[in-house]
Amino acid sequence: MNPWAFLIEQVKINDPPPSGLGVISYKPWEHLAELVKAIELNRLVQVLKARQLGVTWTLAGLALHTALFNEGANILLLSKGEDEAKEMLGRCGLIHRELPSWLKLSLGPGGASMMTFPAMDSKIRALPATETAGRTETASLVICDEWDFHPYADANYAAIKPTIDAGGKFIGVSTVDKAKIDSLFKKLWRMGDASGFHQIFLGWECRPGRDPKWYEETKRS
Repeated sequence: MNPWAFLIEQVKINDPPPSGLGVISYKPWEHLAELVKAIELNRLVQVLKARQLGVTWTLAGLALHTALFNEGANILLLSKGEDEAKEMLGRCGLIHRELPSWLKLSLGPGGASMMTFPAMDSKIRALPATETAGRTETASLVICDEWDFHPYADANYAAIKPTIDAGGKFIGVSTVDKAKIDSLFKKLWRMGDASGFHQIFLGWECRPGRDPKWYEETKRS
């Protein structure tokens, strides 16, 4: 099963009340289809995005897909802190829990920071992005969520990049941290193609239902 089919046919996400509907089917918005295709075609992907576009749920689904369908896969989820890392892994856990029984794999030893799948000898680890997080790993997929907010982004990228050089993928996704003028995320973005990353910009208007009126009302509030 290819990643996009997995997302649109099998994945459920949490749209929390009171404003949301609880556990619902994944929303296959056009910008998410383009994102998944870009990740399939490129090893290094950088995404500059607005909020609430479904990107984090998409990445959680792709992380789980990698673990379920690739023997020996090692997926690293890096977030700015321990709580955020656990939250990201929790999304993978919810998606796995809601899968149909024929697709779900039994979980091995893990905990709040790791999911293991003994049948595939694969795992998903959630780590706070310290200077050396993931240094000793050989990673199939590394996802840096809210990368512009990582306190040790430069040192951590230097530590983590060699772990994917055997053929793994690196995805760095973030909104903008306005407090950091010259962050690694911004340096790479300004470099464009010279950075080696396939770069994607996802603005607020990507989400269906948003228009200039919505933007002005949200901006005022």
